[in-house]
Amino acid sequence: MHQMKGTSINAGEVLFTLIVKADKAGNVSEMITLNSGVTAAELYSSDLTGR
Repeated sequence: MHQMKGTSINAGEVLFTLIVKADKAGNVSEMITLNSGVTAAELYSSDLTGR
């Protein structure tokens, strides 16, 4: 079962870090795209109600 609790995040605070290893030369900005194409973006208020 999931344990959910609200968390406040300050502007500029690191939420997560990705560590990647290159398998070929090139610009990372041309190789990685972050979007909600597979998983929809979600926002929850402090009482955990989705918006």
